[in-house]
Amino acid sequence: MTIDEAITTVADHESKIKEVPASADLKIVDGDTLVIQDSRFRLRDAGFGRFCEQVSAPAGYMRDLPGRVRQPVLQHHLDCCDSGPDRLTVISRDGQFLAFGRPELMRISGQDVLEAVQAGADCDPDVHHFEISDESFRADLLVESATAEAARGDVLRAGVTVRHSLIGDHATQIESFIFRLVCRNGMTHRDCVGSRAARTRRLPSDHHDARKMQIEQVRRLTADVVAKLHEKLNAISGLRRDQVDVDRLMTRFLERGGMSTRQWLPVLRGAWEMEGSEPTAFGVMNAMTRIATHGMENMVGREDQVISPRHRRILGGLAGILAFQQVHICPRCFSTLRGVANENN
Repeated sequence: MTIDEAITTVADHESKIKEVPASADLKIVDGDTLVIQDSRFRLRDAGFGRFCEQVSAPAGYMRDLPGRVRQPVLQHHLDCCDSGPDRLTVISRDGQFLAFGRPELMRISGQDVLEAVQAGADCDPDVHHFEISDESFRADLLVESATAEAARGDVLRAGVTVRHSLIGDHATQIESFIFRLVCRNGMTHRDCVGSRAARTRRLPSDHHDARKMQIEQVRRLTADVVAKLHEKLNAISGLRRDQVDVDRLMTRFLERGGMSTRQWLPVLRGAWEMEGSEPTAFGVMNAMTRIATHGMENMVGREDQVISPRHRRILGGLAGILAFQQVHICPRCFSTLRGVANENN
């Protein structure tokens, strides 16, 4: 897939997302269907969770209730909602409720985002990985000029990872992305909130330049990330000279990432052994990226274990923090990682 094909895919996908004004007479029928005048929207999956969050109802408890009981309880929460429905919109796709929207805030399109990233990178990046769901997409894009050799035959390529919510659920995220060709492992790194890097934020929709300014935020953030790629590639090459106590380093990073050492230390050690048992920070980094990218693939006795997207993201982010700790590391790096990992895309 080329970047232009990714842009077309996002535009086609997003054209099926609809947004209509909500109203004070919203009704719940059949236990899991939202009705606005003559329109019906099914409450399913992530959309059901977002609906419950908006009306301050416990989603897990609500899912387990019989429909005849759930309906009046959800209606009660909806009627008592602090943010009146008449100040919201309903965002849907193919008749399925995705989220309540906030019409007072500008929401730029996924096409706008990818075109801004393309402009910020000042090239047509290679699409390494692309995935899209009802409400969001992620694209790992590699910049042709950002290449380095960590060791003979061990080539690294760098670029950006773009995460964007098509429903305005969170700010657009641009992170650096490093890909190791020899074993097809990848890691991400997001400049933490303590840095001066630009941050995307939604602007008031009644501002005459809101759309243009948000697109410029994405372009500028991409340009900032791309400008630092060679520095980060050089930092990774230097990890081979950093001799470490493997178990101690793994334990420290797992604890800082909020992951169970009892559960994950044996997994990381197994991945480290598969990567060649190199007692360096580079070896530990590759163990993390191997699990983040491949899960338990080819690990004897663990092939059937499934790694959740959340844990993959945390491990990929931990690898990024480890790789660039000589460039920048502070307590906020880990809090930023946890915040990103908890988002619903």
